[in-house]
Amino acid sequence: MVYNHLLWVAAQQPLVYQDDTGARVVSLIKDNNQAEPAPARKAITTSVLRCVGEQTICLFFTGRQHAGENLDDLLALRDPALAPMSWMSDALAANTPKRHRERVVDLNCLVHARRQFVDIQEFFPSECEHLITAIATVYQHEAQCVAAQLTPAQRLAYHQTHSAPVMDALKGWMEQQFADKQVEPNSRLGQAFNYMLKRWAALTGFLRIPGAPLDNNLAEQALKLAVRYRNNSLFYKNPHGAFVGDVLSSLIETCRLNGINPVDYLSALLNNRSAVFADPAAWLPWTFQDAPAASAQAPPLGHLPPIIGQTGVLGVAVP
Repeated sequence: MVYNHLLWVAAQQPLVYQDDTGARVVSLIKDNNQAEPAPARKAITTSVLRCVGEQTICLFFTGRQHAGENLDDLLALRDPALAPMSWMSDALAANTPKRHRERVVDLNCLVHARRQFVDIQEFFPSECEHLITAIATVYQHEAQCVAAQLTPAQRLAYHQTHSAPVMDALKGWMEQQFADKQVEPNSRLGQAFNYMLKRWAALTGFLRIPGAPLDNNLAEQALKLAVRYRNNSLFYKNPHGAFVGDVLSSLIETCRLNGINPVDYLSALLNNRSAVFADPAAWLPWTFQDAPAASAQAPPLGHLPPIIGQTGVLGVAVP
């Protein structure tokens, strides 16, 4: 099945961006209010895992699992011989995988760290301005890397030369503020300093790892699809409907990110469903145009017989 194979391919990529947003599933909301005993976890979310490497794959998961648990499920598919996957997130505990923690290398979002200071700039203007300016300098260096189309190795060397001194000076300045008792550790400014200092290695992965991003913006951009769907449709009826929506959203967004027309792709899957089941790897968004022609047993789209209680091309029961 093509979706399962897409999950496997995603698990082999070297980098994953991760985030989540709230979701509504009517049957789960009903369970929250009426089930006896009440569910141990009442939160309902849509997680996004945007896997980047030789291919770019965007996966959506809706239900009671946190983003870290969904990442754990994906990491279970990863080839143990591969190096750990670089994992970019916003440092929430719910985003952390537990079962396969050794298969990821932490990268934390520099934009989230910056936001801690933007929120309190009105109360600590000079200190926040100092830190925001330093981070802006790093992003100027990143823009120069993008403009010059540097390779990951060249980009790493550039940041080590130009951004590392900026970040080292920033870290030393925050530590000195504490040492000189210029900042109260329990104040909002002290808490913002501690947020960065405790996560310093994860926030500065771009100074050690080729291709490591500075922030989690690509995951947040991908979440817009889930947010728009939630705003327009309001809810899923049950977990099965949420799964179907996640599969379709994953295929559509993956097509978009790879420059493939989603309608053409989904039509090809339906028109060639026998061939898809026989060789899913040949029917991924970046391979389907070179796949074998439709099987004689597969009638073209628009001439499909009614399917009741069977498994469709996406591996889910068709009502």
